[in-house]
Amino acid sequence: MLVGCGGKVADTGNPTSYAKSGLSFQMPGNWRVTEDEEVGTVRYLFVEEPGDALVVVQLRPSADVGDLLSVAKEFAKSAKEATPLGKIGTSKFGSSGTDGAYETLRERFSISLGGQHIPHTRDYRLRTFGDRTCLLIAQVADEDRSDVEAGFRQVMDTLAYKAP
Repeated sequence: MLVGCGGKVADTGNPTSYAKSGLSFQMPGNWRVTEDEEVGTVRYLFVEEPGDALVVVQLRPSADVGDLLSVAKEFAKSAKEATPLGKIGTSKFGSSGTDGAYETLRERFSISLGGQHIPHTRDYRLRTFGDRTCLLIAQVADEDRSDVEAGFRQVMDTLAYKAP
């Protein structure tokens, strides 16, 4: 799931709406939500496209969220430990910034598989909705980024949360 294998272009002109338990957004018509569950106080949602790009949405109590760099490092560590194939290299985190209502941070790393090193990027976006904070993580192999960037933007720009 984490290694780039050539995704398809995000179908942003034919969006699909997703709404459940107060969380809503639009996504490209050729993407799908593959998981939406709660573990303790954290809600996890996975959005996948036909290739290997991935959007992860985590909704947590705001009081449980630290600074974005700490949250990103925690996610990167757990992803590295959970990757069944290949080996994830050392992460390099950029500077934090803002994009509209989101605090942003970029992580660059590579996945080694079969002697190939495939550069990847994870973009982290953090936004607070009242007493809940949403962490939006968009991951893709750099070679496929141009095909899915508009889809990432569509999810980010339409994401909303209202407590049920």
